[in-house]
Amino acid sequence: MLSRHAAATLTEQLAQRYAERIRERLLAPGARLPSVRDCAQRHGVSPHTVVAAYDLLLAQGLIEARRQRGFFVRAPAAAREAAPPGTMRTPAAAPVDAAALIRSMFHAPGGRPAPGGGTLPPEWLDLSLLAGTLRRLLATERLAPLALLYGDPAGDPRLRAAATPKSASFCASAAPEQLVTTQGA
Repeated sequence: MLSRHAAATLTEQLAQRYAERIRERLLAPGARLPSVRDCAQRHGVSPHTVVAAYDLLLAQGLIEARRQRGFFVRAPAAAREAAPPGTMRTPAAAPVDAAALIRSMFHAPGGRPAPGGGTLPPEWLDLSLLAGTLRRLLATERLAPLALLYGDPAGDPRLRAAATPKSASFCASAAPEQLVTTQGA
C-alpha cells in the first residue's frame, strides 16, 4: 500500500514498486503495465501520479511507451545487446525523458518543494488569512477581471522587446513577436 505520510512522494513510491517488480523479474520483459486509469484506481492515486511514475520508469530505462498501446517492460540491456543479427539494437543507456526531468525540478528529494519551484509547503501558509485576502481582492471591480489571467503566453512584451537587440548578437536577429521568454526550461 502506498503511504501519503512516507518520506517519498506517491509518485516515487509507485515507481519504486514497479521498478522492484521489474528487477526481481516479477514483471517479465514485454509485459504490459496497467493502463494509467487502471493503475490509478488500483492504487488510489490520481492519473497524474501514475503518469509521473511511468515517466520515472521511462527515464530509468525500465519500461518503454508504445504509441496507442501502453507501457511495456523493457528487456534488460544484456538481452537487447544479444539480439539476433539483423534486428535493430536499442541503446543500452537509459533514455532521457524531458517530462520526468522537468517534473523533478519542482521537487527536491523526499518530496519537499524545491526553493525555485515557486511553491511553499502548506505548513508555512496561513490558509485562512490567504483565503480572506483572495476573497477581498476578487471582490474589487478593478482586480476581479484580471485575477484569473495568466499573462501573455509568449512572455512579457517589454522583456521580449529588450531581448530583441541581444538576439542579433547570436546571429539570429528576431523581432519581439518572434521571441518567447520562459524560465526553468
